[in-house]
Amino acid sequence: MENEKEPMTRSSIESKIDLFSIEILEQDDNSDNWGTMGQIRVGKDFCERFSINLSFWSPKDYRLSWTNALRNIDKSSTSTSCLIASITDPENSNFVSCWPMYRYGDVVYVQNSLIFLDQLSEPFNPEHPWNHIQPHQEVSDDGTRISQWTTSISAVREFRRDY
Repeated sequence: MENEKEPMTRSSIESKIDLFSIEILEQDDNSDNWGTMGQIRVGKDFCERFSINLSFWSPKDYRLSWTNALRNIDKSSTSTSCLIASITDPENSNFVSCWPMYRYGDVVYVQNSLIFLDQLSEPFNPEHPWNHIQPHQEVSDDGTRISQWTTSISAVREFRRDY
């Protein structure tokens, strides 16, 4: 009986260390109607603030997109998704800033990327941005290591449950 409890205790400790969150920070007096700041946390060692453009989407639109993206990463044990970090009208834009997510079993890798709209074979669909994400790579075509951060699907699920 003691041995059965030990893995559960380890799992509980690991889930507290293994973090994931994405949020829109409160707008302050220095922000304007065009933008604000967001923040993403992946694992215990990565936290970054990023600029969010509000000219095309409202904070509510970003949150809805993130909810759908987190649902998508949970569809199967090998899925790809994408959290939009900042978007302007795709009809008049060059790129979309995003956080691609790649799931392999219990592990979720998160990278920072741009989707160059003029390089897409079909029009960009903001409702399904994961359709425009490149396959997972850890090294770029020129041999440079791609920065990525790791979390677990349980941390993503925990965030989504409370979101």
